[in-house]
Amino acid sequence: MDKDYRPPRRRPRTNARETAWQQTVHNQSVGNRDRRSEAAQAVPARVVRRHPPHIYRRRRAAAIGIFVFMLLLIIFLAGACGPGPTQTLQGDQLGPEPEESAQQYQTRAATSVVDARNDTYALVSFDGAVDAETAAQAVEGAQRVSSVITQEAFLPVEIPEPIEGETRADVFSRAVGDEELNSVIVYENGDMLEEISHREGVFAVEAAPDDAAWGSFGIRPVMDLEITQ
Repeated sequence: MDKDYRPPRRRPRTNARETAWQQTVHNQSVGNRDRRSEAAQAVPARVVRRHPPHIYRRRRAAAIGIFVFMLLLIIFLAGACGPGPTQTLQGDQLGPEPEESAQQYQTRAATSVVDARNDTYALVSFDGAVDAETAAQAVEGAQRVSSVITQEAFLPVEIPEPIEGETRADVFSRAVGDEELNSVIVYENGDMLEEISHREGVFAVEAAPDDAAWGSFGIRPVMDLEITQ
């Protein structure tokens, strides 16, 4: 027998059942891939919806409006709850100007009395602090005394007119007690103001403009130091 001779290989016997099973598995695998591909193609692409431009403009305008409203509310509350001004700034003012000497103020005050044509308010400054009785005598005959200014606080204290059986001195004392007075605010015509300005104990009388209403002018009382300059 030839040494190089090799018998032919025999193919393994194929079981018909095994072949059918393998074919079934293959068909199922291919079917699954096809179904997944079809499902992927059936899913619609995601669509991003955008609102019309005017919707965004309205939202932006509303946000700005809310911000401005809150800012104004904060400013209003800060002003309402914060400390108020100690004195209202007015256009007209009775009393000496800053850096004005006592003599300069006396001259200017006298000129204002000469120019007074109608009834008006006037600041009557005393030559030093006086008691209620002396102050009442200095303005005796005036139509009205609207307020008194004490030597301690230098702030106007509004007073009423005397009732029956009272004097101005009684009203002054009831308003300020034993405090001495620096000045008073009277309401009179130019002639009477001129007369008051020459009375004993009166340093100066300054008339407000004829159209000045009560509360529309500021008041700067004369200090003792200004009188002695």
